[in-house]
Amino acid sequence: MDKMIGKLLSDRYEILEKIGDGGMATVYKARCRVLDRYVAIKILRPEYASDEEFIKKFNRESKAAASQFIIYRLSKLEAAILIIKLIYIHLV
Repeated sequence: MDKMIGKLLSDRYEILEKIGDGGMATVYKARCRVLDRYVAIKILRPEYASDEEFIKKFNRESKAAASQFIIYRLSKLEAAILIIKLIYIHLV
């Protein structure tokens, strides 16, 4: 089981399930406890969290994604977790 499942980030985002995996990050479905809604959270892999080049790529990706998706927040959380929080859309 993925160690992020069930984790609470910043006392706000409860990680529910893994919905995607890529070369530099993993995407999770989470529930925002403050607004009571689902969000997608993209988390930079721990091995890249302190690599300035990967952080720059991650930041560029968030800016590029902003033209196609709603990005709520790009932030650095506890334990050097860098996230992009996106709107979650469930497709059937």
